[in-house]
Amino acid sequence: MPATTSEAIAEHPGKTPVLIHFQNSAGKRATVELGENYRVRLGLKLESALGRWMDG
Repeated sequence: MPATTSEAIAEHPGKTPVLIHFQNSAGKRATVELGENYRVRLGLKLESALGRWMDG
C-alpha cells in the first residue's frame, strides 16, 4: 500500500483529473485541480490506496 497520496496517484495513471479540497478551521474552502501529470484511473484499487483521504 502506498505511504502517501502522491504515491497512490502515481500508481494509478489515467485520464481523470484529481481535485484536492481544502478547508481551514474557519470553514473557508478551496479546491485545486492538479496538473495533467497527476490524472488517475478511477477504481476500487485507487479508492483503497487513498483510504481515509477519499470524500464520502
